[in-house]
Amino acid sequence: MSSSSSGSPGSRVRNCVAAVVAAALIAVAVAACGGSSDDTDSTSVAATTADSSAAAKALKQYTTKPTKLPDLPPLKSTPPSGKEVVLITRAGENSQDICNGLQAATKVLSWTSKCQYWDGTNPAQLNSMMLSAVNTGAAAIALTSPQLPTIAEALSAAKAKGTVVAVIAPVGDEMPPGVTAFIDTIPASAEGWGASLGTAIAADAAESGETAHVGVVSDPQLSEVFQPVSDAVTATLEKFCPDCTTEQIDVSFADVSANRAGEVIVSHLQAHPDINYLYFSAGLFEVGVRPSLDGAGMGEVKIFGMIPGCAQLKEMNDGGSSGWTIVPSAFDAWSAVDVAARQMTGGDPTIHNDLAEPLWLVTPETGVQSCPVPQFPENYEEQFSQLWKGNG
Repeated sequence: MSSSSSGSPGSRVRNCVAAVVAAALIAVAVAACGGSSDDTDSTSVAATTADSSAAAKALKQYTTKPTKLPDLPPLKSTPPSGKEVVLITRAGENSQDICNGLQAATKVLSWTSKCQYWDGTNPAQLNSMMLSAVNTGAAAIALTSPQLPTIAEALSAAKAKGTVVAVIAPVGDEMPPGVTAFIDTIPASAEGWGASLGTAIAADAAESGETAHVGVVSDPQLSEVFQPVSDAVTATLEKFCPDCTTEQIDVSFADVSANRAGEVIVSHLQAHPDINYLYFSAGLFEVGVRPSLDGAGMGEVKIFGMIPGCAQLKEMNDGGSSGWTIVPSAFDAWSAVDVAARQMTGGDPTIHNDLAEPLWLVTPETGVQSCPVPQFPENYEEQFSQLWKGNG
């Protein structure tokens, strides 16, 4: 399987993505390529007969709604009451899910919470808001932005004051001073994210008798951050379909803000007519794309992606896209509270650094509601509450 990707170093704002990220924040757009007229018959038949069953079987593990938390031990003791946790995030529907989760989680521990929003284009504002939270006595701060170098001053202040800092973003595994733990990291979750979507695309292509040529859509600054996910998508496609390919399609946040994502993608596909699938690293980048494709006579191009918002799920349920891998934003907020609780009770909050994010790939056949975005694992609130009773 051949693949190509491009990108420049950059940090990902999961809530840039999820504010949409992350809460959240975040990962790969995949481009599928169809075989030429000379080899379509042999390639398609081989894929359908040899790989359709295998890909469909493998897909079931991702389309089943998770029921259990990641492997977390109970706390050693009951956390002290009366603490405050401040969430600093971008505005958007996923950030509201995170805020709702934070409010519910802190209530279980008799803590209080506060949600604050920054505009995403002014790192100085993020640094200032975090400093204010530290100086006013917040016991913990949850951030949905990986722009850690820009908030070095606030992180230093948090470290000096002993403020817990949980970063909900698909960042790397190297924690700068002042960060207590990472949640939803690329190193821990990339394989699952990429495998779920690569498998879904391979299964769909095999069922349709096609060779998948996938356009991987993301902001160029995120390309390097999300490369492990892209690699997992590519490796999974190769497993089921050696002739499938992927290539990068750059759509910037500026394009999204100007409602130009559809225009940019249509232009790319006109120059690369073999692309028959699109994979979006986040639902944010897909806004307006389906109508643009249909208007350009590209209705046959299929859409898959990660981190959908309500708009993407509605579009999927209406038949406009084929599948989305959901990252549970409210669950991430509970995980941030768990980080703080472990830090306060002598546990190891960095256990979260290596935990793969629960994921659920939904399709039109899944029958999920469009809004709010479904949260999981099943009964995760009760499972966290049991861990926090302090019998570890």
